[in-house]
Amino acid sequence: MYSYERALQFKRTGFIVGNEKSGLIARGVPNDLAVQDSGSPILILVASVGVKKNRLCVDVKGYSAGGITWTLEFIEIEGNTADFNGVWDQLDTILNNKRYVGTDGKVYRIQITMINSGYNADYVYEYVKTRRRSAFAVRGTDCLASGETYRFFSPSAQEKLGFANALHVSTGKLKDRISSAITSSFWVTGQLQPPWYPNFREDCHDDYFKQLAAECCKKKDNNVLYCYAYNLAALELAAEYWCKEHLGLPTLDWTAFWESAKSGEFYAEKTS
Repeated sequence: MYSYERALQFKRTGFIVGNEKSGLIARGVPNDLAVQDSGSPILILVASVGVKKNRLCVDVKGYSAGGITWTLEFIEIEGNTADFNGVWDQLDTILNNKRYVGTDGKVYRIQITMINSGYNADYVYEYVKTRRRSAFAVRGTDCLASGETYRFFSPSAQEKLGFANALHVSTGKLKDRISSAITSSFWVTGQLQPPWYPNFREDCHDDYFKQLAAECCKKKDNNVLYCYAYNLAALELAAEYWCKEHLGLPTLDWTAFWESAKSGEFYAEKTS
């Protein structure tokens, strides 16, 4: 695994996202940097949610061509997660109503969300069941037998839950992918970043990176790391669905997905 000091090296100077007073509009999605460093603007926004006793942790990431990753926000919504009022309503507002505006005027909304059901599962399931089609309840496992990234719950489990949007996710596989991106990615300014290169906001606090490097630092609070893993899984699920249902492909094709996304399928152009 990578160290805290290594993770810190992926902070990007000039990458800052600011919220308007309402909290429903965030400005500064760094398309100037994304075009310069990846060859495309940010193409899609994805969210993942960690659930603790006293807070929800919401990780919002944007992805440009090649899976180059931009962590736009890591929001902690404080409150009792065993209560349908409060934190879950605030989460609903973010997922349904919040918009993110790029430096070039492009407007984004979150396209898909994965919520960890490892804690207060009944509340997660009820939220996913009653709220929105683009939310998924997930349960992490170190690996899945056939090596896939995710697997939907069995039909009998889906019937018992009363909805289909529930998956097992191979967090071991995804943590390895994150580790590889952080330990092996090298970028020379002025050249395009390699696939899956991570970019973190200039103002990300130290504890964020300590949680990201939790397994190296032996830190118990690892929400950042697991949210990153579920975020990657959500992106892969969205991309696979798009390739099959909209592009007519038999399976996920990352190159085809990114090329299709460049046509503006997941954002709106600036309006006058």
